[in-house]
Amino acid sequence: MSEEALIFGLRILLSLTLYAFVGLTFWIVWRELETTKAQSELQARDRADLIVITPGETDLLPGDRLPLVPLTTLGRALTNTIILDDSFVSAEHAQLTRRDGRWWLEDLGSANGTLLNKVRIKPGKATAVVEGDLVSVGGLCLRIQL
Repeated sequence: MSEEALIFGLRILLSLTLYAFVGLTFWIVWRELETTKAQSELQARDRADLIVITPGETDLLPGDRLPLVPLTTLGRALTNTIILDDSFVSAEHAQLTRRDGRWWLEDLGSANGTLLNKVRIKPGKATAVVEGDLVSVGGLCLRIQL
């Protein structure tokens, strides 16, 4: 085998190795982008908010979004997830919980009660909520957005 044929063969091998490396790099980047896209879609589906309809005595504005976490407490106390500075809201008024793929609303024994779609819910009894439900605590009215 001549020296020229050997050099030619090595060049072809180097070219194939380079193309394989570039192809593998593109494949890895594409796979990571697809994974990230799937994760962000999943997070977007799990996102839930309370949308302020009537702000009561608070500094909130109609349309403000209050993000929900798997255990969200509502009330005047600073220990709540969502603090509502309204004189008709109890210190620990209500809570929203994500359980079994659904959201549940529970009144925590508040003085003025919690309304779901203008109907008072029983204290200590969790009630399932769905998209568009209206939650009233104190002077506030909040819409569930899932």
